[in-house]
Amino acid sequence: MLSDIRQWCDHLTPWIRPSLKTELEVHFRNDDGFKHCRLTNIVNRTSPRSSKYTGASATFMKTKIRLSKSLDCEATLVEIFKYTHTLKANKGRFADERSGVHYDDYTQRLEAAIQQSQPPSGNDEYDSETSVSEQRHNDLLARIGGAVAINSDPTEKLEQLDHLREQMEVYNQQMRAGGSGTAGTSGNTVGGAPPSASTPPPQQGEDDNDDYLNL
Repeated sequence: MLSDIRQWCDHLTPWIRPSLKTELEVHFRNDDGFKHCRLTNIVNRTSPRSSKYTGASATFMKTKIRLSKSLDCEATLVEIFKYTHTLKANKGRFADERSGVHYDDYTQRLEAAIQQSQPPSGNDEYDSETSVSEQRHNDLLARIGGAVAINSDPTEKLEQLDHLREQMEVYNQQMRAGGSGTAGTSGNTVGGAPPSASTPPPQQGEDDNDDYLNL
């Protein structure tokens, strides 16, 4: 509608009040800012590329076809987004911070999804096994630490160690005493049944001596 007013076409603007239409025509004819924007749009329409920031003067399909030809392959939505949201003078710089943040966030999520979809290699399996082993080792240390009461008083720990030493000393003494008494019989029991005990020699009493002398 405004384009028709600017071009003084009345077949689509009969419903506009004449006073408003006259004011609009004066604005389009004399306003310097509007003249500058109009000249910029005319140049953009004839340019082989789009406007400064986005493809305002070119449709999405035209932009896609143009970018696909320059890339020698079909342009993706990400490439089209970057192409239409970066500056002409510096294609590595986005026109606004919001577009740059959106592009970086999307590319990071895309890379994470690609890495998760790929099968793990040999090194990845080794790393995963190593991490699992380390986790189990840490869990074991934590359980052992809980068993010896890490949070207890150091003095109490020393007393427990002294008590253990005393018990070990008593146990060693018992083992030594029992080993000396059973050392002779232990070797006999290894080969099988123990041999019969030897009978002691007969004891000669006083009567036996007398009988012997009488002979």
